[in-house]
Parts: sequence; structure tokens; C-alpha cells
Amino acid sequence: MPFWLTVACLLGAGAAALYWLAAADARDLARRLAFELCGQSGVQLLDQSVVLRAVRPVRRPAGLRLRWRYQFDYSGDGVSRQRGELTVVDGELESAVLAAPPA
Repeated sequence: MPFWLTVACLLGAGAAALYWLAAADARDLARRLAFELCGQSGVQLLDQSVVLRAVRPVRRPAGLRLRWRYQFDYSGDGVSRQRGELTVVDGELESAVLAAPPA
């Protein structure tokens, strides 16, 4: 195998590992933030999980960062299921939305 191909494979594997670690950190942070948001709002986080909906690069003063958008389900009465959403950028909550309860 040529040297340049070996280096390219190692760089690709390193980039994939860094992305995987960043994704795991963002998911853990999003799960913790969803739990806190639901607790502050007096609702229950269902399934104790978040689902990744989108990852996009965004420009920040510190350079290019990734914006992670997650979705989660919660219940205010223990029966109905509603959807919330939160966005994390660079390890911080950028926005959070809980759907309005049905009338």
C-alpha cells in the first residue's frame, strides 16, 4: 500500500473517531438538558432519550462549529405524548422548544 494512502486512511479514521466522540458528548448533553428542561417545566421526559434530527456547520467567532438539533418526547399528564426540540452548539444550549399543550 502506498504511503500516502496509509496516511489518508489514518487521517480519515482519526476524523471519524473525533466526530463520533463529539456526537456522543452532544447527545449526552442534550439528554441532560432535556431532562432539566422538562423538570423546570413540570413535565415528564419520556423514554429518557433524545433523537438526533440534524447536524449542520455554523460560523462562530471561535471558528466553524457544529449545530446539533435533537428531538424528545414528554408528557404533562402521563397519558399524552408531546414533542420538544433543543439545539446545542459548542457544548451550550442554543434554543429549546416545548410544544404548547392541546386545548
